Amino acid sequence: MHLFNRRPHDGSSSIIQIGEGLDTVEVEILEVIGDQVIVGVFAPAAVPVNRKEVVLERQRAPEQMQAPEQMQAPEEMQAAEESQAPSGRQ
Repeated sequence: MHLFNRRPHDGSSSIIQIGEGLDTVEVEILEVIGDQVIVGVFAPAAVPVNRKEVVLERQRAPEQMQAPEQMQAPEEMQAAEESQAPSGRQ
């Protein structure tokens, strides 16, 4: 693990670069508010950027996760639920 001390808005010294060339990822400390750190990640579109807990959740329940294009809008979800409701409901 690499450890860096950085200050927000300290010019290019607040940016940490990972890799070189087309696969370069840059991490920038944007702001510190109390005990929270706002981090910006600049990465090529082909490089997925996620919080670790999101990745771990996807690994634990891959069958429950849907690709964004497969997700339903709230109206579609409601219509699907209504069509599956028991027919004797008033």
